[in-house]
Order: sequence, then C-alpha cells, then structure tokens
Amino acid sequence: MKKIIALLIGLNLVVIAIVLGLLYLTEIYPFNPGDPFYPVQATAETWRLRVTTRGEKQTSMAIELAERRLADVARADSPEKIKASLSAFDQALDLAIKLVHEMESTPDRQDMSFPYFNNLLVKSRLVLSALQETDHSDTVQILLEKIESLIETAPPINPDEPIERDYAGPSIIEAA
Repeated sequence: MKKIIALLIGLNLVVIAIVLGLLYLTEIYPFNPGDPFYPVQATAETWRLRVTTRGEKQTSMAIELAERRLADVARADSPEKIKASLSAFDQALDLAIKLVHEMESTPDRQDMSFPYFNNLLVKSRLVLSALQETDHSDTVQILLEKIESLIETAPPINPDEPIERDYAGPSIIEAA
C-alpha cells in the first residue's frame, strides 16, 4: 500500500512539474518557429489561451501572442525560419481576429483590445513590407492583403484617449 501511495505522489509531482514547465514556456517563450521545441511551446500557449476566460482577457492574450509571432517573423534569419514564422503568425493573427470579432459582437463589450489590435495591424504591415522581396513574397502578399482589409474595417483610434496598459517599468527614463 505504501508503494502505491508513493508512486501516486511521485506521478502527481511529475504532472505538476510538467504543467509548471509548460506555463513557464508560455511566459518566457524562448523558442521561435522552426526550432525543435517550438511545437511544445506553441501547444502550451494554445492551451493557456483556451483555459483563459472568454472576453477581454482572452482577446488581449491572443493579440499578445500574435505580436510575439510577428516578432518571430522580424527575427527570422533563414528562409526556413521565415516560412515557419509566417505560418505561425498567420495562425496567431487568425485567432486574434476571431476573438476581436467575438468581442465586437457582445453587447457589453469593452473597447480596450481594439487599439492594441489596430497597433498590431500597423506593426504587421511594417514588418511584412520589409519581407516582400524574399522567397516568400506570395505568402507575405496574402498576409498584407489580409492586414490591409482589416485596417480598412477597423474602428478608428482616438489619439486623445490614453491607452492604459499594465506596466511595471520606470515612468521616466533619465539621461545618462
């Protein structure tokens, strides 16, 4: 009986360690598309997004995930990594689009995610424009067309309204 209890406790500790490791991966995202362990990280990010409460929090997380994938596109340094990064960005963008549209259709929606989504679209246009002359110009062009159509239909941002975001950094940067 003691061996069975010890085995169950050991299995529980292993499961807890795996779950904590996956959560850690979603926070620090050390792998980029094309890396051998990227699928594990992507799966953990997807699971975390699915268990997050629907609404603004989940939408913000999806937008943040799309921004991460866009940064991966910008950092990609080989044709294989560019291709993998573009594919991962496209998937993350599709999910963010879906969740933003779901937020738009709810009667008690809060507009906090829309400025961030619009900013993501503008950043995406800049990063992807730099990749138009690569081997993946067809994929880049399709993504650019998707982004342009989203920018045209996006709600306008009021530049007079400050965008609040949780930020723990310094509020003033002193000159050296």
